[in-house]
Amino acid sequence: MLYWLLTLAYMGVIFYLSSSPHPPTLSFPLRDKLGHALAYLVLGALLCRTLWETARGQWQTFVASVVIGVGYGGLMEWYQSRLAYRSCEWGDMVANALGVMMGVTLCQRWLKNYHRQPRLKSKV
Repeated sequence: MLYWLLTLAYMGVIFYLSSSPHPPTLSFPLRDKLGHALAYLVLGALLCRTLWETARGQWQTFVASVVIGVGYGGLMEWYQSRLAYRSCEWGDMVANALGVMMGVTLCQRWLKNYHRQPRLKSKV
């Protein structure tokens, strides 16, 4: 349940920032695309971990995480296109998708390493 709450809360933060007329920005070249990629990297990792716990480790969770994350990124870009003070850009959608895929990949590797380690047995 905690994983779902964290993931949904983070999706709410993305929605809030997507609705803002003046979202926070980074101060270096390609800051917009990198900001999108980083935000959706976190979302991809959260979705992956949440679905992994929900499905009890099924491999389909990785595919579902990418589909949901990329879909949410596309939905947020479409939503921004409907706001008078925001716009929709293909580059942002690509950055969102790449971020989700990187987040899912990192989470997948972490889960494989985490679950591969032997558990310590209690001496009690």
